[in-house]
Amino acid sequence: MDDVFDRNLATARRLVAIPAATNAVTVALAGIVLVVVLGMPLLAPLAILLGVGLFLLASKTLRRKAPALAVAATGSRPVTEAEEPRLHNLVEGLCVGIGLQPPRLRIVEDDALNALAVARSVDDADLVVTRGLLSQLSLVELEAVLAHELARIRRGEAIVGALAGIALGGPGAPVIFPATPVAPLTRAIVGRGEPIEAWSDIAAVEITRYPPGLVSALETLAEADTPLKNASPAVAHLWIHGSRPSGAFGEALARVYEAPPPVGQRIEVLEEL
Repeated sequence: MDDVFDRNLATARRLVAIPAATNAVTVALAGIVLVVVLGMPLLAPLAILLGVGLFLLASKTLRRKAPALAVAATGSRPVTEAEEPRLHNLVEGLCVGIGLQPPRLRIVEDDALNALAVARSVDDADLVVTRGLLSQLSLVELEAVLAHELARIRRGEAIVGALAGIALGGPGAPVIFPATPVAPLTRAIVGRGEPIEAWSDIAAVEITRYPPGLVSALETLAEADTPLKNASPAVAHLWIHGSRPSGAFGEALARVYEAPPPVGQRIEVLEEL
């Protein structure tokens, strides 16, 4: 588990550092050229300091804003314990069992069956579910899906996924955001090396100790196959069930945030446990 988390955390750092550093170096070099042209080379250190400051600011902005933008793109709202006591009790019970800080819970008022997790860190995360998921899954199936999303938080996948949509230039990424102008460069660099395993079926089963629960949940999601009415392409890669982005963004995403295998194959693996 620690190896997986460390690899995901390293990828998250690259997703932040590459666009932040690229913008900072560009500004610093432009400043140095300007002060030389103006005949004031002694001001070059100020241009370098400006670049360093921009790097720190862009890094902080990306780490803070990317998850917030991902959550906003889901169209969800906070859901209280009074509204959904079963949901809160299940999440809190699972978190106690694995020593995880309970995430903030949110709901999308949609009949589709889906869920996702977005995280800034393992202790600062949001878990989003749809109304259809809560109303149509059994208690055992719902617990399995929630365990799946909590596993993604615990493994660091929810951190990578939140950053990837912005840093890799995903659909809906704001043009003025520091990472977006250099997204092609980030896609070219950050995707090199070993892909990170993103799907957390086995990790979820390790939490619930009951593979049939997730098998049944996956079968229910596949049979329903109800698309989200107002699905945003900016977070398409985060949902537990649905289509993945294509094009240059989709290719880069696959290197750092692997697409899940077909549901049938996932079920076969779980049935062998």
